[in-house]
Amino acid sequence: MAGNENMYTMLNGALGDVSDPLAYNRYLEFLDLLGKRFKDNKWLAFYDILNEPLYKYKYAHADGDINFYTKKQACELVEDFYNALKNPNADPNHLVSGGNLVTEDVILFDPSLMKLDFSQPHLYSEKFISYDGMNLTNKINRVNGSTYWVYKNIPMPWINGETGFPSSDVFPIGVNLVAGTNQDQKTYADNILSSTRDHGGSGFTWWNFQDGAWEEYGTEIFGYGLLILESGIDKPAVNSFQSYLDPSTNQPPQ
Repeated sequence: MAGNENMYTMLNGALGDVSDPLAYNRYLEFLDLLGKRFKDNKWLAFYDILNEPLYKYKYAHADGDINFYTKKQACELVEDFYNALKNPNADPNHLVSGGNLVTEDVILFDPSLMKLDFSQPHLYSEKFISYDGMNLTNKINRVNGSTYWVYKNIPMPWINGETGFPSSDVFPIGVNLVAGTNQDQKTYADNILSSTRDHGGSGFTWWNFQDGAWEEYGTEIFGYGLLILESGIDKPAVNSFQSYLDPSTNQPPQ
């Protein structure tokens, strides 16, 4: 279906905890089969074999997980995943990446050491209500700091693998995870597009397409989308993406 719209896609093949040897081996078999299935698909841009490992793999962090990975083990884990997918009998044709949370999981899942074709950090400006009252300028400064950190510390090509800004013109800031108005979301989008480009990013994705409720967070609205829930009306940030390329060259601005 993506090919019908001339759209390239990312295939998220990331799994959860594979500390059990049987689960580990079955996952390697799955990646081999996945590669064989999609090796000739021209609309597949790349595979994601991690996707925020902080939430998927058990290692030492604040919630008390006790099955530890060392940094060496994390690198070996990723190398096994990569080799299973990219072996000559599976899919040597497509790129393999991993969506990491930058400074949060770099202690173990370090893009500068892992066997990947490129990195796709997930760059967000998290909420600090008690610290800055959800100040938009501070949010933008924080995410700019993240893009700068990636530029200085990840020695491989990278794209902005995920970013977003939860907005609403119905719910007030601080309610249902809302971080600002829909116009604030556009201001954030304009900035992160420029910041990604200026710090060497080769691509960009936004999370997510349309607003929706998310039961896990107990919210009436999950305002990261670019379309308003139910009505499907574009938020102002849509224009940031539609007008990003120079119409005369179809290239990003210089």
